[in-house]
Amino acid sequence: MDLTVVREASHPLLPQAVHLHYDALSYRSTITAFGEPFLYELYRALLDEGNGFVVVAHEGTRLIGFILGCVDSSRMMSVVPRRPLRFFTLMAPAMLRRPGLWPRMLQTLLYTRKEASDVAAELVVIAVVDDRRGAGIGKQMLAALETELASRGVDRFKVTVHQAMAASNRFYTQNAFQLTSTFDMYGVPWNLYVKKVAPTEKAA
Repeated sequence: MDLTVVREASHPLLPQAVHLHYDALSYRSTITAFGEPFLYELYRALLDEGNGFVVVAHEGTRLIGFILGCVDSSRMMSVVPRRPLRFFTLMAPAMLRRPGLWPRMLQTLLYTRKEASDVAAELVVIAVVDDRRGAGIGKQMLAALETELASRGVDRFKVTVHQAMAASNRFYTQNAFQLTSTFDMYGVPWNLYVKKVAPTEKAA
């Protein structure tokens, strides 16, 4: 297995990461409700602006896991209203079918206000393919994420997790994340964890 940090939207492994995000997390995600093309454009925009990057675990050309990282989460979802023609045409069909998505999307656009955290960098999404879970891939990707953040001068980062997701909460506590607060979004409680990043020689 190899680990690669994807910083360019043209990287050939990016579509596989987006597909895994869509396939693995659609059951509890608002942004996946707008479809895989919307999700792909969101990833591309984050990478194009240099605010996001993707750590991918892969065996040759097959992706087996990824983490989407963001340097400044307050700017992450703002790419949607800043590029209306690019995104709203992709969102419109789902919005028409499911009007209830409007308030959920508004919460998504403003979610950093609900977090009330002064930590900007964020682990946004982590996923591993079904047949490779439990093999320590998440922990290895997490180490690569921290190295990339440190190289960008980031000294700590956050992650938000549904409070009811016991396995996910356990993963973060076992990997030195500290629970700092809870907040409500989409009508359910979320936990916010923060982890310090060890500086590298480049970031020091």
